[in-house]
Amino acid sequence: MMKFNCRNGKEEWQGEIRSNKNYGSHYYLNISAKGSGISLYFGAAAFGQWFVCVPDWNAGVIIGDLRDQHYNVEKIGAAMENESDGISIAEALRVFAEANEIQEVDSSEEIFAVMKAAGFTSSIEDFQNDLQKKSDEDKSDK
Repeated sequence: MMKFNCRNGKEEWQGEIRSNKNYGSHYYLNISAKGSGISLYFGAAAFGQWFVCVPDWNAGVIIGDLRDQHYNVEKIGAAMENESDGISIAEALRVFAEANEIQEVDSSEEIFAVMKAAGFTSSIEDFQNDLQKKSDEDKSDK
């Protein structure tokens, strides 16, 4: 059992991850916070992102970083139409990711593989050089 603290500016509450399971391709968490019992699944998605699903609430989102509290609270809270539960889930994800050393994934190779399959032939270095050249041009136009 992992305990965590949540707050929304007006109030504070404690939550806990009551149980969890690693399925290899995704994780399951059972959370209790502020009177809610929440079952959720999350796992790696394409391009370094994560999916988070809360089946009992018919809610699912794609997030970019398990530790990005502000963004995750906003996305999950909106999907669930409940800010407090969004805060609880975002904090549970952060605490669980840190405790289990779940690493964020660098998706640049995956993105370039998709671009190459679509017919683009530039390397990452060419792409970065093109971006720098465009930035320099924009500065000189001013």
